[in-house]
Amino acid sequence: MKFFAFSLWFLLASGAAIAQGSLDGLTEGVASRKAALVELETQLSAADTSELIQIRTQVRAIRAATTAGLPGLTESRDNLRTQLQALGELPAEGQPPESEEIASERARLTAALGAAQTLLAQSELNLTNATSLLNDIAEERRGKFYDQVFVRQQSPVRPATLETGLAGFISGVSQSETWVGTEIQKRRSAGSLTRDIAILLGAFALAFVFIVPIRRRLNARVTDFMSEPEPSQGRLVIAALFRALARAMPAILGGFVVFVAVRSIGLVAVAANGETGLAGVIWVAFVAVFALDGIIVAVTNSRNPTWRLLPLSRASTAALRGAGLAVVGLMAADAILRAGAPLFNAPQETIVLQSAAAAVGLMILLAILGRATVWCKPSDISETRDTWLTGRWRSVPSITLFLALAVIGAVLAGYVPLGYFAATRIFYLLALVGLFICARAILRETLRVVVERFAETPIEDQADDEESALMFWLGFILDAALALLTLIPAVLVLGADWIDVRDAVTDAFFGFTIGNVTISIAGILAAIATFMAILWATRVIQVTADTKIFPKTKMDVGVRNSFRTLIGYAGFTVAVLAAIGVVGADLSSLAIVAGALSVGIGFGLQSVVSNFVSGLILLFERPIKVGDWIVTSSGQGFVRRISVRSTEIETFDRSSIIVPNSELIANSVTNMTLGNKLGRIILPVGVSYDSDPETIMAILLELTAAHPKILKTPEPSVIFSGMGDSSLDFEIRGFIRDIGGGVGVSSELRVAIFKRLKAENIDIPFPQRVIHQV
Repeated sequence: MKFFAFSLWFLLASGAAIAQGSLDGLTEGVASRKAALVELETQLSAADTSELIQIRTQVRAIRAATTAGLPGLTESRDNLRTQLQALGELPAEGQPPESEEIASERARLTAALGAAQTLLAQSELNLTNATSLLNDIAEERRGKFYDQVFVRQQSPVRPATLETGLAGFISGVSQSETWVGTEIQKRRSAGSLTRDIAILLGAFALAFVFIVPIRRRLNARVTDFMSEPEPSQGRLVIAALFRALARAMPAILGGFVVFVAVRSIGLVAVAANGETGLAGVIWVAFVAVFALDGIIVAVTNSRNPTWRLLPLSRASTAALRGAGLAVVGLMAADAILRAGAPLFNAPQETIVLQSAAAAVGLMILLAILGRATVWCKPSDISETRDTWLTGRWRSVPSITLFLALAVIGAVLAGYVPLGYFAATRIFYLLALVGLFICARAILRETLRVVVERFAETPIEDQADDEESALMFWLGFILDAALALLTLIPAVLVLGADWIDVRDAVTDAFFGFTIGNVTISIAGILAAIATFMAILWATRVIQVTADTKIFPKTKMDVGVRNSFRTLIGYAGFTVAVLAAIGVVGADLSSLAIVAGALSVGIGFGLQSVVSNFVSGLILLFERPIKVGDWIVTSSGQGFVRRISVRSTEIETFDRSSIIVPNSELIANSVTNMTLGNKLGRIILPVGVSYDSDPETIMAILLELTAAHPKILKTPEPSVIFSGMGDSSLDFEIRGFIRDIGGGVGVSSELRVAIFKRLKAENIDIPFPQRVIHQV
């Protein structure tokens, strides 16, 4: 007994020491995170936007570390509780006291449990404080953003603002001229002026080759491709893609050659982080102009109306191209001037005037693009009022005009940052929508080609078959994924910081907590992938069994179908359980839910469960199988499918009867082919009263025995069944190997009997009725 007590004390002491050691390691981390949160909270009020982002990053790191440490603290607390429970209850009054070692160990475990509970409570408090601090940071950043955008400045039309702003612009031009002169003089003194000029001239000449002859040649090749008089939607999309690349890529390569040349001679200053400043902005603006030009020309295709993605007239395509290039040109010029303002010490009034001019110019172009005459000829407006100008598109001109006037009014009233922000973001969002439409068209055409490549029938010839449904769902998934990808740059355009977007995407993908439930897109996707993979593996097993295993056995078709269905049920069950396990759901909680649902199943879903259980009985006991000929109260026919809820019976006229499985179990069913397909046919024959019965029986028996499908064993027979009102009645009884062919055999026997009786001059009577007139 003493040895047992010592062993128990030793084990508990060892566990307590381990737990205490882990707690000592966690205490310092919890305390340091608490102190860090307090320090960061004190820095919050005086921080600017960039400092707020840094504080937010640190708080998120603290919250992540705290969240990661909670499971360990919870496990330590639970272990300590288990060890205390292993010591048992304290001795009651009047009972012998516990040993000194056990009492000491109980005190040590109690202290450790208190420390663990304190650390767990402090960690949860740190998590709450970190979340609250993140909310405060978000609120502070939103306030600063609103202060920057909604601040009211001097009106750009005030004489003082105009005078100072124009003076700053003129000063910038003068400084640019001075800088050019200084660079020329410096390179002349260094003896590199001639070389640098030669490099620049060579770069411009090479850029000219890219932009003019190569670009023209590529466009001609693409135009030769567009020779089909009535192209399909897929060819339109592919042609537009190649035309955009052929028009934009040579110009972009030419500009890149010039940029590299300018950088090689030292005209571009490269910062330590790799940024190229004003030159980099000019290069990006150059790329944007030619890329947009290529996209607009590819979509409108002003020379060949049949290859236009947009059904516009030639004048409309020219107007759209001009307005689009004006927009991107204005935004490019604004970006270049904004990047150059710090280099030339431009005053605030110059920046205000530049922002106001850009906002007003963009809104004028927006109003022009929103006019109906840009999208159709003035003479056609009355005809198109029943097309795009009706319904949801009819208000587009009014909306664009309202937005333009509102932004221009805000700018003139002094809200220049707000007007500039709204004007630029409208066109950024319109560009994103255009890119989304183009990408969707290209990806959908690619998807259509892939599906059609593996489909049995062309997509355009499909109606409601499986391939058409597959195309719909794949297209839906593609659209949803593309919309989510487009949402990220849209949020960035509207003013969100990349760090915020990145963290939001990370939280959504790897998990975020709502109450006590953690939702993870990655876990959901992994669960879906697991579910689909197991279902695919089940399908592979079913196909392998059908094609490789079952043909080598003596099982009939019905048994094979039963095993195949059971494999499908088992695979589906495993797939569901595996998916639930991947998501991380607590199966014990699901058991409680299942117990609660059982009450509802007992009342509302009783028939469904009854049919399901009956279907399992049919599959295991196999009173009927696929291919059996059965007769039920609902009708008779061949069993074609036994599913979870019902059984499909195909009648002889090719219609289908859906019979609930419970009806097949509860009611009597006649299975004509349960053990085998052997069956008996009975064929009645009537002859006149002038005939000899023995002769008739001999003839019928001879004809029956001569039929190739009538079995010799059991032997066929003919009986004299009775004397009717108009005839002597006989019955032919014979067995055939497949009762399913009984109708055909009966028909063949009737033909043979009719011909033989006619040859023997034996009459086949028919009812006669004599009417006496009174």
